[in-house]
This record gives sequence, C-alpha cells and structure tokens, in this order.
Amino acid sequence: MRRIEQEHLEDLALGAVFLATGGGGDPHLPRLIAEQALASYGPVDLVRPEDLDDNAFIVPVGSVGAPTVSLELLPSLDEAANTVAAFEDFVGRKADAIASFEIGGGNSLVPLVAAAAGGVPVIDGDGMGRAFPEAQMMSYAIAGVKPTPALAYDYAGNTAIFQTQSTDVYEYHIRAFAAAAGGMITVAEHTMTGKELKASVIPGTLSFSVKLGRMLRQHRGPVANILAPLEEIFKPSIYGVCRHLFSGKVIDKSTRIIGGYD
Repeated sequence: MRRIEQEHLEDLALGAVFLATGGGGDPHLPRLIAEQALASYGPVDLVRPEDLDDNAFIVPVGSVGAPTVSLELLPSLDEAANTVAAFEDFVGRKADAIASFEIGGGNSLVPLVAAAAGGVPVIDGDGMGRAFPEAQMMSYAIAGVKPTPALAYDYAGNTAIFQTQSTDVYEYHIRAFAAAAGGMITVAEHTMTGKELKASVIPGTLSFSVKLGRMLRQHRGPVANILAPLEEIFKPSIYGVCRHLFSGKVIDKSTRIIGGYD
C-alpha cells in the first residue's frame, strides 16, 4: 500500500479506533474533513520511513485537547493545513513529509488533511502505535527529539509559538493553551529530520490500521467471528500477539472535561 485514497478512510478510522482503545478522538468529523481534502487535492502518498532522505524535514501534526469539544466547536476544513503553513512560515522551511502523533481515532486522519493540502506524503508510522494522552509519551520524545519549536492554531485562527526546555514542560504549556482556546487546538511539534524519524518512529502503523479496519468491517457480528482473524492479523505485526481476555457490553458512560482532557 503506497497511497491513501478516499476508499481507505473508513478502514483507516476503524482500525485506528481499535488500536487507540478510545483515545485520540472520535473519527467521525476528522474523517469527513479528510474525505473533503482528498476529494479536493487527490490521494496522499504513503512513504515508508526507510525511504526518506536523511535530511528530509518532517512535521508531525495533530489535535491536542478534549475531543468531546469538537462535537459543538466544529473544526474547519483547513485547520491542519493552516497549522503546517503557519509553522513553515515561522521556521522558513517547507515540510517534505507529514507525520502523525499517534494512531488515534481522529489523530490518524488529521495528518492526511495537511499532507493533501500541502502536496506532500504522509509517513507510514507514528509516535505511539496507540493513543496516549501526553507529548512525553511519544516515541519521538523518548528518542530525544525536541518538541519545540512548536506552533498551536486555534479555532479562530490565532497562533502561538512554544519554546521549552523539556517535553514535560511543553506538555504543561500546550495543554493550558488548549484549555484557554476553547478545549481543542491543532499543533505542529516534534519536527525532525528523516534520520531522526527513522530512529524514533513506530513504523507501518497507518497501513496496518487500514488492513485491520478492513478485516473488522468484513467480520462484523458476534465476538466469536472475529477472534481467529484478529489473532492472525496481529501475529506478523509490530504489535505482537492479540489475545481475548473477556467479552462484555458497555451499557453507559459519562464524559467530563477537566484541565484540557476528557
């Protein structure tokens, strides 16, 4: 699989939701925005980390905040593209490729919008392999990639530049800005070279999400129908063995937004 087309978005979102176990936002609105972006700009090339030039300039982009806010504070079609464009203007360099923070329900799709608008590829990989809540939990940060300079873009088009001494401090400030900006922002951060990406990315996660989502879509129904295909698809993956622990049904949930999280 070397490019993402509109027909892949449903499976990408479904596979990402499974891997994220609820993290990274609801994919519904980001998927609609991604569909519009690909309809307007065309498919997005999917590049393997090992195929990048060591000097390539990689810009990870995604949403930060409480995804529940987006149910009322709807994101615009161009927030991701505007975030990257504003960051490029600040640093004086164009992105050679866009990367993902995480394989989250929404954050697996946001980079596609920026890549489509910018006419650049998206990396087949991300910084978490799943969806975790804080920047210092990314493999990029663990490998020593600095989070800043970073640029945050809010719903009104306001931007803020961040320069911090550590990822922990950066997470504190970016979360506070998200809360002050209505609960959700789009951010370009942890920019790096192709060489740094190769040493820090979790590879193959976007293409695997599409493959996983396709399998899940084709095996809807009782849990028993999906156990064998799940085990089979995970065996050769970077995720390792997938095991069935229990079955149940969610009958209720409550969501609260506290300190920029939900």
